Amino acid sequence: MLTAGDRRPIAEVVAALRAAAAGAVTFGWTAPGWLLPHQVVAARRLAASLHVFGGAVLADAVGLGKTYVALALATRYPSVTVAAPAALLPQWRRRAHDVGLAPRYVSHEALSRERALPPADFVIVDEAHHFRNPATKRYDALASGLGGADVLLVTATPVVNRGADLAHLVRLVLPDGALAPLGVPSLEAACRDGATARLVHALAPTVVARGRRTPRMPPLPRAANRDARHPSPLTRHQLERCLAEIDALTFPSFGPDAGELLRRHLLYRLASSWDACRETLRRHATYLRRAAEAAARGEALDRRAARRLFGPDDDPQLSFAGLEPPCAALDVRAMDTERARIERLMTDVASAARAPKVETLLHLVRRAPARKTLIFTVARRTALRLAAAFAWRRIAVVAAGRGRIASGPIRCDEAFDLFAPIGRAHGHAPRAAGIDILIATDLASEGLDLQDAERLVNYDLPWTPLRLEQRLGRLVRLGSPHRRVDIDWFVPCAALERRLELGRLLREKLSTQLAHGVAASSVPGRARVIGGAFAARERLILAQPTGAPCRASVQGRRRAVVALGWHTDRGMVSEIFALDGENGSIVDDFEMIDDRLRALAHEPPAPHGGVAWVTSAICALVRARLAAVATGPVDPFGRRLVRRIVRRASVAARRRDPTLLDMLDRALARVRAGLRIGGARTLDVALDARALHTALREWIERTPLRTIEWRPPVLLAVLSGGPESGPPFRENRKDAIFEHSLPTLGPEHQCPSAAACYAHSASPIWPTAHRSRRGSGCIASSPSSCRS
Repeated sequence: MLTAGDRRPIAEVVAALRAAAAGAVTFGWTAPGWLLPHQVVAARRLAASLHVFGGAVLADAVGLGKTYVALALATRYPSVTVAAPAALLPQWRRRAHDVGLAPRYVSHEALSRERALPPADFVIVDEAHHFRNPATKRYDALASGLGGADVLLVTATPVVNRGADLAHLVRLVLPDGALAPLGVPSLEAACRDGATARLVHALAPTVVARGRRTPRMPPLPRAANRDARHPSPLTRHQLERCLAEIDALTFPSFGPDAGELLRRHLLYRLASSWDACRETLRRHATYLRRAAEAAARGEALDRRAARRLFGPDDDPQLSFAGLEPPCAALDVRAMDTERARIERLMTDVASAARAPKVETLLHLVRRAPARKTLIFTVARRTALRLAAAFAWRRIAVVAAGRGRIASGPIRCDEAFDLFAPIGRAHGHAPRAAGIDILIATDLASEGLDLQDAERLVNYDLPWTPLRLEQRLGRLVRLGSPHRRVDIDWFVPCAALERRLELGRLLREKLSTQLAHGVAASSVPGRARVIGGAFAARERLILAQPTGAPCRASVQGRRRAVVALGWHTDRGMVSEIFALDGENGSIVDDFEMIDDRLRALAHEPPAPHGGVAWVTSAICALVRARLAAVATGPVDPFGRRLVRRIVRRASVAARRRDPTLLDMLDRALARVRAGLRIGGARTLDVALDARALHTALREWIERTPLRTIEWRPPVLLAVLSGGPESGPPFRENRKDAIFEHSLPTLGPEHQCPSAAACYAHSASPIWPTAHRSRRGSGCIASSPSSCRS
């Protein structure tokens, strides 16, 4: 039943509506006292999301202390595993030790080598955007190892290149249809169809994504941007010569698409420095020589040899995406001509005495030599070239997993400690041992506490805004002793920018990030974090309980803002949306909801306004959503699993194997309840196993039946406008939402399970199968487990 509650003042109703924007907040849990106030708010909201959904995403902007929020949530579980980049594991160990926790650890790199995820009740995935590609080994290792654990994905940048990034991340922790009651029957389909506003709206209860202007948070340093500089890596004559030769390269051992990728890679390295470009040219010449020798023997080089064209510090987005294997028929003469052109180019430019880009950086840094400076580049060769230009005076280089100072190699962690002893919680380093300038590739752009620095130099631009935000977050973060951080920018010179179009690419990716609600760094030259749809949602939220259901009406057009509360067996999940009474449309964009709410709140109250048209529209909305919930899995993978289980069950029925039928019944119950992508993948493998009984039994043990029992929703608050048609609103009026309650999956043997799949079949697959009241076939092995 649906009721709009009592009439209340407009201000009280607006407060109730804003409180509902927070999503799942009814879970009672006291956060640890060592959290800051703004971190307590995030931890409580995430605890509720984890309790209801079993997964959540912490996507606060960099610098807000996401590590401590994650560790606070870890105190609720008996066993914890942290999956993080190898460079961040020492920092995680220190922070966990400081708060008295001892989780198990695994690096992203180890997962890429197919190491198993240590089992735990709670899994924290730091820098989770590294798992946005479902085709990688690390994604499969993580997904397959999660089992039934609660999972927190921690990343400031859940969308890197495209909207699918967010869907692939969320599928690690949620079944594809988990958010059907909130308007998205399929997460993957919503992302594929470009329904970004609807997707963000449904994901809102599982995501905390706040910007740097979060209430109750200590002040952060102000980012002061300086004008962008466009120096050339070579003199004008040498650059023209070099560009002409690179434009003339044909890459004869690759297809046209891969050839253009390699050309762009060379230009990108040249934009960094001639040293970086020369290293890549040398690798390419070596590859051509080996390819020609192999062709003379009647052989062909494999894909691995082609990938050696890229160094360990090259961005994998550019290095491997779209790189085709070498062509079968190789033209040895063309390869010899190409190699001669490359060697001639390296000889002509080898005598370059001047590097205008390096000179510009030297002049910039020497104007204020005592300031801690963090310089980001994209190539290790460039970093070493810059360190040599500074004569290695109080300089450290961290690149390709290695650190170096004037006296020789050191561990990366030691270089970070010498550069930022305050941020790394080591106190003040002795002046003789300290580092004033750290030159690093983007290895150092994620998660590290380097806030001792007060100047950031973007010597090279990355391929994605993600890196710009991550770089900024090393300095502009909690614990910084500075009130201002200076940001210097180097962008490719005009001749290189015309070929690379880095500025256009970064702007396009920025638009994609903002469309999907996540915070993102702005375009080069403007280092600031701007928010998307989730930031608009945070502006909506008012952190106070909603109280009893309430309503208010104002004069004006027929429109409304509604807060709907979905009761589940694990707590209540609330949502807020707007209604347009003129055309019956639903508005789920948080920015528009905020505008609509502000507009309605400023209209004069209506003396006798009602909400009958609102409740009628909500009834239709709820019916449609519940119908989507009852249909079961709609993603192609889930439907394929159902068909495979049905076929296996048919064979087991003919063989009269009740044990296998029972396990298949359990597996089907889990598929209908919804599986994370890891559970679906491991089930697909188990169904192919020769020892099917053993494989299914092990899979069932690793994959508990996790269901959310969605109960009839209630109206929490309504602020409506427009004249009321029909009879005036009566107090305590009730409107029926639906005739039957939502079908739920209860205990394991009391679910629709396989019976639903065999409904209306010509004959039962199990000769002694029990019939439900509707006459559906059932593969259950006992009468008590056969429910229609």
